[in-house]
Amino acid sequence: MKFEVRFECREEHEKALMLIEQLKEHAKVAGVTVEIIGARSKVPMVPTERTLEYAKRVEALAEANGIPFKLKKRGGISDANHISACGTVCLDGMAPTGDYEHSDKEYLEISTIEPNIRLAYLMLCDLADLKSEK
Repeated sequence: MKFEVRFECREEHEKALMLIEQLKEHAKVAGVTVEIIGARSKVPMVPTERTLEYAKRVEALAEANGIPFKLKKRGGISDANHISACGTVCLDGMAPTGDYEHSDKEYLEISTIEPNIRLAYLMLCDLADLKSEK
């Protein structure tokens, strides 16, 4: 059996680990052997106030340029989780729209490539402007 568990805060992570241990014990009582192979864990991506403020700035920038943008929870397991855990402003999921990441069914919508590149460019210009204001 293969499964994935995602969580939004450390408490949910701890609860998931506890429930997995309870399932293992239940299986043992039922005479079933459970072996966990390849378990990986990442800290949850919890947006800071600074991240939420920056997301609003990006949303306004996107809206002013006719580019769709919406901040949403991704349940991410990306490297962005580690970066944001250090307190760095970090937005995850800025790639073109698609689904079924990292599977043989993965796809992306070609029409979303150009707007994402344009938004990335606008964000870099905006960050450069912010830096020059200081």
